[in-house]
Amino acid sequence: MAAPGCFMEHIAFLEASDDPAATTVWKEHITDDESEGRTA
Repeated sequence: MAAPGCFMEHIAFLEASDDPAATTVWKEHITDDESEGRTA
């Protein structure tokens, strides 16, 4: 659970792929404001 003042990191692993670039989709990093719901 992420909360102000707490660090949160999510790491997921998926096995059985010869080419990780074909199965991994990296999304954009979000800002603290976005994480805390303070987006415009």
